[in-house]
Amino acid sequence: MVTIGIAILINRGTNLMFGTISFVTNAAGSILQLAVSMDYGIFLLHRFAENREQGQEVQDAMVHAVKQSVGSVLSSGLTTVTGFAALILMRFKIGPDMGWVMVKAIILSLFAVLCLLPALTMIFYPLIDKTEHKSFLPSFRLLSKIVLNWKPVMIVLFVILIIPSYFGQQKNNFFYGGSKVYQTNATQLGRDMNEIEKEYGVSSQIVLMVPKGNMEKEIALNRQLKKIDGVTSIVSYINSVGESIPKRILCRKNRYQSFILSITAVML
Repeated sequence: MVTIGIAILINRGTNLMFGTISFVTNAAGSILQLAVSMDYGIFLLHRFAENREQGQEVQDAMVHAVKQSVGSVLSSGLTTVTGFAALILMRFKIGPDMGWVMVKAIILSLFAVLCLLPALTMIFYPLIDKTEHKSFLPSFRLLSKIVLNWKPVMIVLFVILIIPSYFGQQKNNFFYGGSKVYQTNATQLGRDMNEIEKEYGVSSQIVLMVPKGNMEKEIALNRQLKKIDGVTSIVSYINSVGESIPKRILCRKNRYQSFILSITAVML
């Protein structure tokens, strides 16, 4: 956890090279890095424990563990890097933002696991040995003996279970999406939605993305949307703030407000 935590801190600090990142990337990047990179350290520590159980000295066990796990760790890391790199090709800009940050995060985690984790383990292995706990799972030796001694019975049992299961799975009905939940009378939510639609009609929200910084096109689009039959309301910067107030003035005002609020918080 210390190794991955250091890799996360380095990744968050080096995000400065991008200038700015989205709040989604900032919020989810660290959790994704922890979840994806944790396996790399488990591979290495598992090999280290196996080598020590075979009677190898601590340093030799770690050297062999790095050699044994570097292939699987790098191949797993390359697969993950390739998956996140695919986000870079998205036209929606949250994809490239998340992709570049996570590619860098996985590379940093690989370096941390292969370079920092062995050093930390070599220093703290006496403490690791003292705090090692027993396995929480039973050995299942009795179950394994029963399965091995009754092999023909187990095969016949699964063959018998396969036949009714095959016919049973053909009777299952699956619904994808929330249409059946909202439109059916079997749920309270569905009944409420039906009553609302009977009273006010069917409504749906549509989100339109426009190029940033082109106020003239936003004003023209806003006026055209108002002329479309069925459009009852539009939530936009133009309708909320107004056409005559530039965005830079509002942003500057928000910065001043944030500065005043920060000073007030410090004084309190």
